[in-house]
Amino acid sequence: MIMPDNKAFEETRILETANRLTERDPDRIKQRMQDKFLAIAAGNDSSVKQWFVLRTAHRKENDVHKAVIDAGIEAWLPMKKAIQQRRHTRPSKEIMIPVFSGYLFVKAVSCAESWVGLSRIDGAVSLIFGQQGALVVSDKYMNDLMCLTDAGSFNEGRSLPHFKGGERVSYDLAGNVFNGVVEGYVGTRAARVLSFIFGQERVIEVPLANLKKSA
Repeated sequence: MIMPDNKAFEETRILETANRLTERDPDRIKQRMQDKFLAIAAGNDSSVKQWFVLRTAHRKENDVHKAVIDAGIEAWLPMKKAIQQRRHTRPSKEIMIPVFSGYLFVKAVSCAESWVGLSRIDGAVSLIFGQQGALVVSDKYMNDLMCLTDAGSFNEGRSLPHFKGGERVSYDLAGNVFNGVVEGYVGTRAARVLSFIFGQERVIEVPLANLKKSA
C-alpha cells in the first residue's frame, strides 16, 4: 500500500493558504506570514534542526546568506580564493567567491513552513528537494566540508604573473634556462612563447608560473 507524502501535502496546503491570504491584503499579510515561517525555521534552543541546501539566484548568495542570518537562522556560505584576470597590463586580483555557485547551507527546523519561508527570501529560489521533502545534509558531511574549506582545499591557486605580447621572458626547461618572446596566452594559466631551443625556432606553451621577465 502506498502511503501519502504528508510533508508534500502540508507544503501544498500552506502555499495555498498563503496565496489566498495574500489576495486579501498582499503586503501586510505576506510579510506577517513570512516572518512567522522564518521564526518557525529558526526554532529555539530545544528545537531539532538539520542542514539543508538553499538554492539562490545568480550572484545572490551573499544577499540571501545575510537575510537568513538576520532572521536568526544558522547559515553557512563556503568561500574560496580565486584569481580575477584583468585586461591589458593590469595585474590579476585575488578575490573570494562561493565554493558552490548559487548554493548555501541553512540549519533549520524541518517542516513545510520552514521550507516555504526560506524559499521566499528575496534572492532565494528554493531548497533542494527529494521524494520525502527537503534533502537533509548530514552533520558529518558538513563537518568534513567545513574542514576542507578552512584548509583552502577549494582555492584556485596563487596569483599568476601577466606578460604583454612581445615581452621578453626566460624560463627553465630540462635544467636549462631559455629566453623567448611572449606571443599570446593559452587559457589563463599558460603562454605561447617563441624561443630558440637547441638551434631551432619553436613556439611552446609555458605555464605562467614558470615565466620570468628577462633583464
